[in-house]
Amino acid sequence: MGTGTNISNQRIQDQIAVLTEDFRRLPGTPGWNNHPRGAEVRIEFVLAKRDPSGNPTTGIVRWNRNAYGWNAPPYDYAYMQGTIKPATQWDPNRYLNIWVADLSGGLLGYAQFPDLSGLLGMPGDDGMGGCTQAANTDGVVILYASFGSALKGSFTNNTSGSPPPYQYRTISTSRVALVSPSINTTGATDLVLAFDVRVKGEYTSPYLYDFGRLFYSTTCATSGFQPLIGCAWGNSTCVLASEQPRAYQLYGYPEIRRIVIPLPSATWNQPNLWLAWRWDNDNSAGNQPPMAIDNIVLYGRRTPSIENTLTTKSVYFGPRDSVYVYSPNGRLMVTLVNQGTHDYGCTSIQIDRTGTSAQALRPGHAPPQYVTDKTFLITPTTGSTTNPYTIYLHYTPTEKAGWETTTGNTWSAQAYVVKTAGSISAEYNAPTPTYTMDGVTTGTLAGGFWAKGDFTGFSGFAVGAPPSLFRTPERPHAESLADPRFYAENPWSDRLRIWCGEGVGALRLWSVEGRLIWQTQEARLPAGWHEVSLPTATAGLYLLEWVSSEGLTLQRQKLYRLPQANPQNGLREKSAASTVSAALRSGGAAPPVKGVLG
Repeated sequence: MGTGTNISNQRIQDQIAVLTEDFRRLPGTPGWNNHPRGAEVRIEFVLAKRDPSGNPTTGIVRWNRNAYGWNAPPYDYAYMQGTIKPATQWDPNRYLNIWVADLSGGLLGYAQFPDLSGLLGMPGDDGMGGCTQAANTDGVVILYASFGSALKGSFTNNTSGSPPPYQYRTISTSRVALVSPSINTTGATDLVLAFDVRVKGEYTSPYLYDFGRLFYSTTCATSGFQPLIGCAWGNSTCVLASEQPRAYQLYGYPEIRRIVIPLPSATWNQPNLWLAWRWDNDNSAGNQPPMAIDNIVLYGRRTPSIENTLTTKSVYFGPRDSVYVYSPNGRLMVTLVNQGTHDYGCTSIQIDRTGTSAQALRPGHAPPQYVTDKTFLITPTTGSTTNPYTIYLHYTPTEKAGWETTTGNTWSAQAYVVKTAGSISAEYNAPTPTYTMDGVTTGTLAGGFWAKGDFTGFSGFAVGAPPSLFRTPERPHAESLADPRFYAENPWSDRLRIWCGEGVGALRLWSVEGRLIWQTQEARLPAGWHEVSLPTATAGLYLLEWVSSEGLTLQRQKLYRLPQANPQNGLREKSAASTVSAALRSGGAAPPVKGVLG
């Protein structure tokens, strides 16, 4: 024990102490910071004192792989998830499980999101097995060589330099580099790299002896490195970097600091970018600490675009969720808004057909009745035939123009969202029609065009104008709502649709700052759907309020106003209007609802 992969108890205890220092933001430790967003979260970590059966324990369990028939290390992600973690995990509702192992593929460690915690909006862990993982894999996995604290002295001197960790060595010269995985910056510009660093090193004017450097490469992970901080890769006798701004120098700073450095344009829009932090030291004495880096973040600008290739993306789609779904290429596919309380779980969004024209949905359809070449197939883990949702299908200008040219229709007037029982392609050979349609609601976003529909049940989707068989009923799906009497579509654009399950005295729309944006003028509004045109409202959060005739608040709902693209300034911003009108949609013959802007 205490050698090789079988690390010592002291290293484990040191790492647990570091967790507490970071989460408690303890002064005098690397966990301390004075950032305005830094927080002391009042969570401390200790090794377990009792095992799941109630027996005394040190909290450290050492597993003999031979006794369990496990493969020899190093272990990849799949083996850890499928074999080791399920066989060794303690109850994740009572313990934080941490596995320390010899990992393959350059993996330093990973954790999974608490998908089953009940928290909304878990982003999923793409590349780590999907957007939802079972509870029996919950926990943290860390490479044995990265576990512990060099500052607490738990690492012994590593004379070989491989594998990590890399410590000071005073008996031989060493030059080691931590190289990032490949980073895809396609479509991104104005890149900025930020990271925390702590380093002292050894230097005597004019020479550097123990010091750090930072490089980038767009060639490969082992060559082509260009300097960002410090002298060139092939230079082993660097001098004091007087020309380098002091804030960037990777020596002589024993305290923790944040370095933020712009990256050159050569790193922009690259399919592969590697970053390398290199540590050089000679064979003489050194000043603690050597270079340690943390909290690495790469920022940039990316112009959003619409996906137009065959692709699939899985996301978590929970109760009341609003999700912009981007493809693995980083392009917008669909937007989903859960209007109810159903949890769909891990949901697959697939572009299952592509093209820039249009084609018949069913035999006998004429070109004006065609749907878009590009179609979508959405499959949730847990479906629902009653829970309401809103879907926005996104199309490129070329896809939209091709559909309009082929059909002779216009997007703003005939772009119905069409939903079929299975895939759109399968509808052509279905014995009887299964498609439904929702009313035309369109807009622009991310340099493209969208069409919106309200439905229940997921399946195949396209945009077009086939002959109407039946329309999705415009109802609030009361059985799925917390309060079935009052409901508004969320998010909304120019037009806000509001449901009143019973008559009300007034409707009021407030900003999140408490400013009245709009209110109705009628003495009383009847039950039914009401539609309000508010093109001057800017994108952001609002609060809608239903008020009784006696002035009592009946219900409040948070709403999000979608941004609207404008060729001149990106968002539609118009001068304020004095009045707005709303048409009653449920009956059609009722007088319009009047309102005033606040």
